Parts: sequence; structure tokens; C-alpha cells
Amino acid sequence: MNYSRTLWLFLLVFVTLVLIFQPCVQATETRVGSMGGVGFYMRDNSNIFVFPGTFYQYSNQVVGELRVKNDNSFYSIGLHIPVSSNLVLGAYLNSPLNLTIPDNVVSEVSLDRVTNLFLGTKMSGFDLGLNLRIGLDSFTDANQVYGTDTVDYKESARYIALAGGISNEKMDLGLLVELPAVSSEPGTGSLYSDSKSTFDGFGLGFNGRFWLEKKDKFQLLPLLVAYYGSASRDIKTGGPLDTTLTTDYGRLNLAGGLGINYQLNEDNLLVIGLEAVGYAKESEEAKNDYKSSITTMTLPGIYFGLESKISKWLIGRLGAAQVFQSLTDSYEPEGGTEVKSTSYTTQFKMTFGLGITLGNFVLDAAFNEGLLFDGPYFISGTAEPIANRLSITYNF
Repeated sequence: MNYSRTLWLFLLVFVTLVLIFQPCVQATETRVGSMGGVGFYMRDNSNIFVFPGTFYQYSNQVVGELRVKNDNSFYSIGLHIPVSSNLVLGAYLNSPLNLTIPDNVVSEVSLDRVTNLFLGTKMSGFDLGLNLRIGLDSFTDANQVYGTDTVDYKESARYIALAGGISNEKMDLGLLVELPAVSSEPGTGSLYSDSKSTFDGFGLGFNGRFWLEKKDKFQLLPLLVAYYGSASRDIKTGGPLDTTLTTDYGRLNLAGGLGINYQLNEDNLLVIGLEAVGYAKESEEAKNDYKSSITTMTLPGIYFGLESKISKWLIGRLGAAQVFQSLTDSYEPEGGTEVKSTSYTTQFKMTFGLGITLGNFVLDAAFNEGLLFDGPYFISGTAEPIANRLSITYNF
């Protein structure tokens, strides 16, 4: 038996069945992910979250992201709909949010999903985009035991962020302001009714990339990313021995890079990203107790992505990334001596993906290379999934 021919025949049949029988959903997060994570260094509709000014360019779309197999909590869907000749509105449901709530603030609520609302419009010389992100959660227990009392215990969490950006052929600029707030407290009538745990703060972010004049098939892309965040956790015990424990948190991210978009020909695109330097620091300071921080230096990060149009309906993608980093941990107790350690790591990954077009639908799949080694189940007996991530886009 010709196993290679049988394997590719199986893949073709499987993909065709997926397109016919699966619900209508797609995503370009999968596209840039299967190209080695070069999303910042190329034009793609997943850029709308960091460069909202690009939203106007991607009207008339429904985009679905299926990030984890059989887990709807990690799925999201978005709609880009034009309402006039120069105005596009959109919404994304169940978008992931990367925000960690410190311990001992809440136990029942979380801030890991948001709803995104978009507005894109064409101005003189550039496109303007706005993005409002909202995440809410709450919990109430009327029979919570708190100390020696039974109280009406409440938890709440709120995340609000506003991002804006402008874009044209020469640049994409994005700004972000975010305001998280989390709290827990017992109701009135308790000995500990004045107790309360809170976590709140703010974040400011800037992303900028500049498309230099295209030289033959090359286009250079300088890139700058900056973020600063500050937050505080206050735990007020209440009661006869009322005390307040305060911990301050800080986060600073800076990165500068250079991208190359090389259009080999009309069917093949090569994208190279170089994160020349990256700096990230997360700090924590508990008043009258300790200070600690984790600092990560990236020198450098190298990203590579290739996209090739194999036929009218099939696109192949290959990517790789290697990141060289140093990690420094620091801990200093109150009145004590700072203890610091540094380690060095190298991270490497390769990715492979397919893009399949059928009518107005485009399916992006992050292909599981293990299937190529073992073959499908009827050949090897292994139950390897064909893809570990899917995205479906409908263009109308």
C-alpha cells in the first residue's frame, strides 16, 4: 500500500467533510499562529485588537475562533458589518482576556472573558477605529459563614477598556486604556461588615508599526510596543482588630522590532520578524513585608512565516519561532537583603497550517504534525487529531 498517497487522500476527504458539515465559523488567529506568530509583522484581520484603526479594512465578515477542541468556553465569534459607505460596526463575543486576579480577593468570580464592540470609519488621510471592551461578573451567597456570623456575601468583577487607533498605508497606531476592578465583602449587620477585599488599577498601552516604502518585493516594517500597568490589592479584615494589608503590583513591557514582508511572487509571501530587544518586568510590593520582581529580557526573538497558494482553494503555511531570553528573579524582605538569580532559556517551535476556501467560507487550521508521522487511525492505531486549532471566516 502507498501510505503517503493514502494519507493525503484521507486528509482531502476529511477537510471536505469538515467544510460541508461543520457550522459556519473561521479565524485568522490560526493563520498568524501557524505562520510562527508573525501577527504583528503582517496585515491580517486579527490585528484589529492591537491596531483598531485597521478594523475599517475588514468589513463584511463573520469570524469564528475555535481555540481548544470541544471547549466552547474558548470559542469566540465576531461580526463586521458596514452600516454606510464610510462606517463599519462590529462585535466579538466571548473574547479571551489575559488578566490575573491576585489570591485572597475573590473565589467565585473571574475576569477572563470580555465583549468587544468596534467602530471603524474612514477619515481624510487615514482610517479611525475604536474598540470598547467590557467584562462583568458577580456572585452573591446569602448564607456565607464569615467569622462567627452568617452574612450576605458578595463578590463583583469589572473590566472596562477603550482602545483607539489610526491606520493608513504607511502606519498603524494603537492606544489602550484599561480599568479592572474586583471586590468581595460581607453584607451589613455583621461584626465584620466593614471588611472588604479589593483589587483595582489601570493600564496604558501603545502599539505602533510603520510601513516603509516598498522596494521591489521587499517592505520593511519597524515596530514598537509599550505597556505600563499599576494595581493595588487591599485586604481589610474589619472587626475588633481591624487591619488593612496592601500589596502593590506593577507591570512594564517594552519591545522594538523589525519586520520584513517579502512577496516572492503573487502566490507566495514570506514574513520575517525580528524582536531586536524586549523588556518585561512584573513587580510586587507588600507593605511592611517584602518586594519581589520578575524581569525578562529578550535578545532577540526571531519569527518566520511562509504562506503559499497551492491552488485556487488551498493555501499552505509554515512557520517557526526562536526566542532567546534571560529571566531574573528578585526577592527582598522588609529590612533584609535582596536575593537575586538569573537564568537563560531558548524557546523554539515550528508550526504548519492550511487555509481552505469553499465559496464564501475560509477554513484556517493549525495542522497537527503528529498525524504526518503516525498516519490516521486506520493506519497507525493512534488517535491523533488532524488540527489543534480552527478558525472559520465568512465573507459576504
